[in-house]
Amino acid sequence: ILCKGYLQDITSRKLAEDNLYRQAHYDQLTNLPNWILLTERLEQALSRFKSESGRLAVLVLDLDHFKRVNESLGHDVGDQVLIDAARRLDRLVGDRDTVARSGGDEFLVLLEGFEGSDYPEAIAHRMIEAFREPFQAERRELVLTASIGLATFPVDGTEARDLIRNADTAMYRAKALGRDGCMAFDQSMVEAVSRQLRLEEALRGALDRGEITVKYQPVIRLPDHRMIGVEALMRWHHPHLGEVSPAEFIPLAEQIGLIDALFDFMTDCVTQDLPKWRSLSRLPLTVSINVSPRQFRNQRFAHDLIQILKQAKLPPSSVKIEITEGVLLSGIECVPDILRELLDHGVGISMDDFGTGYSSLSYLRDYPFTTVKIDQRFIRDVGDDPRALQLVESILGMCDALNIDVVAEGVETKEQVDALIKHGCGFGQGFLFSPAVSADTIEDWLQGEATNGQFTAIDDAELLQQAD
Repeated sequence: ILCKGYLQDITSRKLAEDNLYRQAHYDQLTNLPNWILLTERLEQALSRFKSESGRLAVLVLDLDHFKRVNESLGHDVGDQVLIDAARRLDRLVGDRDTVARSGGDEFLVLLEGFEGSDYPEAIAHRMIEAFREPFQAERRELVLTASIGLATFPVDGTEARDLIRNADTAMYRAKALGRDGCMAFDQSMVEAVSRQLRLEEALRGALDRGEITVKYQPVIRLPDHRMIGVEALMRWHHPHLGEVSPAEFIPLAEQIGLIDALFDFMTDCVTQDLPKWRSLSRLPLTVSINVSPRQFRNQRFAHDLIQILKQAKLPPSSVKIEITEGVLLSGIECVPDILRELLDHGVGISMDDFGTGYSSLSYLRDYPFTTVKIDQRFIRDVGDDPRALQLVESILGMCDALNIDVVAEGVETKEQVDALIKHGCGFGQGFLFSPAVSADTIEDWLQGEATNGQFTAIDDAELLQQAD
């Protein structure tokens, strides 16, 4: 029996199918597997390991500050860095492992069938070291670090989505702790993320609900205990979460874009309270206001603040702007111009938390500071630790030479005050004098000061109850 057959060349169709598969499963820039293919391989590995014994781990790696490369040098340079990063990662894993690019500057790594529970963390640290080597891009040397989160099967999850999510959570924890490091997932991170989400939701309506208040901590002239100013401080009391620390909600406000609204609320309170206080005080009382790096992105920040003070009929010299090293490290080009404009109008510029940054000395030379606030960690042991005292002496001597006022933060004992006065520190604030209190309490003290001529440390239980 003869059968007729037909021959058909399906090469082009096969090539087209292969091309479609590659487009769907591989990253076009780095030629690494993409998120879809890695997820498929992860699910296959989990199916095997659920019926057999085996070790498996997922790593999520994100380049630190990669956005700056694209913004400053262009996407072509950024693409070169990503291609080099992919090569570095691929060289560090075994044949059974998968390195994938999930998008942007984030990579996923699947480690399978390894020996020893410490292997994934060892690989992660090798990756971190590999990224500390400069990247070469268009005759430039770029130094980029990486943050890595790690989750293992079955301890941190038995499903693909759970392992990836938990590794991602650990990666963000590594970033929060300073970047350039690796964090293994643990359940407390989930609780921290849950709290963060609750805080974010609650913070969005906190001003409207009247939960945010402004309190004031006195700044004292040490030799005669006269109150010469106050620092304005945000406080948040939530009906269910209780007192939320400013160290927790201020960075969150910056992240979700609420910091400007909080600053506006603070300036409204200050411009209402300060005129009353200045009418009572024998000294030209000033208010120090903390400003975040984000607010310096507004090139009209200085102009807007001066207008607010004019409308309140307050002299610019009645306000001091407090900034930390973070403002100067933000990379915002207009920061020096804004500081100079504020100073030219008479607004004081204060360097907060002095001594905690690595280049604070150069900042005093390069920026127009009128006041330096020595961080409380230096003040804590100044009464009985010779080395702490030597550090404070050095700061005082340097600021005296530059004609910069010095405020000691966190003053809690009379011994600290005596040591500070002896070595020429003119001003201090801390719990020895007062915690942060309400505007009404400040007004009461000023009325009392007008009578007895001196500010005295708190020992009144009722006043302490008003304080945070």
